[in-house]
Amino acid sequence: MHLSVYSRYVHIYWIPLFPFSKPTFVHCGHCQQAWEENGMPAELRSSTQQLKGQTRAPLWHWMGLLVIASLLAWSIISSGLKSMP
Repeated sequence: MHLSVYSRYVHIYWIPLFPFSKPTFVHCGHCQQAWEENGMPAELRSSTQQLKGQTRAPLWHWMGLLVIASLLAWSIISSGLKSMP
């Protein structure tokens, strides 16, 4: 059995903003059958939940929010500097 955990994220024009789900899939190498989380046998659900809990979204999934926050901070700081006498 091959267990995979994927991270889905919200994006704007391929720039990731934040992750919102972690679907899991199980693929049997012998019979070539695949299961999504809601259709897999009960014996596999516990191990998938355990792996899902240990898996974290990569840092680059948050880069869009970092860019937006940086632009917002820059605009606030630059407008504050312009209004100073």
